[in-house]
Amino acid sequence: INQGLFYLDWLLDHKADFYGLIRMPGETDERLRTRLRAAIAAIAGNGTAPAYEARAMAAHIGVRAARALLPAPGTVNVVVWVAAGHDPIAVVAAVRAALTAETAAILGVNLIVSTASAVPLTVRARITREASAPTDLLTRLHDRLAAAVAAYTVGRAMPRAWVSAQLYQAGVALVEFAGAGAPPELLAVRADEYVHLVATDLQEAA
Repeated sequence: INQGLFYLDWLLDHKADFYGLIRMPGETDERLRTRLRAAIAAIAGNGTAPAYEARAMAAHIGVRAARALLPAPGTVNVVVWVAAGHDPIAVVAAVRAALTAETAAILGVNLIVSTASAVPLTVRARITREASAPTDLLTRLHDRLAAAVAAYTVGRAMPRAWVSAQLYQAGVALVEFAGAGAPPELLAVRADEYVHLVATDLQEAA
């Protein structure tokens, strides 16, 4: 199994290298895949949203995700989601330097680099388990939900159905949310915001 995982990692790094990308120190497979997708999309031309996003993510390992917005004609706002444990000021400075470098800057464009704001998400649910469910089911569900939310896209609203889908895993017979707001039917997220899971309360149904 370890050899197989090593081979998959090698394939990812090899494909990234084909597009001129090198795995950054501490970079996860998922982040490298995100950069790779942005780099491939950026082939369409300099000045496109994917091009800005790819350069932003390559500028600093502290950029969890990036999104290029056009708030007004001639203006590009590159919104960066700063990963936990990194200094937002340093991350923004690195991204700005990368995007205004002589080889990357687009003439006539007013460039803004800003940080994305967090939209808090609380999840409270009763879980009915199947007879075959593992003893640590609630812990597994908590960890899966946290990882899925952390990988969610910047600027995308989060439906309750999406949260439900993360909890309906092997061993789960029924998921019942406790109240209309945890989570809401649709968690509104603006283009410069991301979802941040602040509380998870999963209880076993009686």
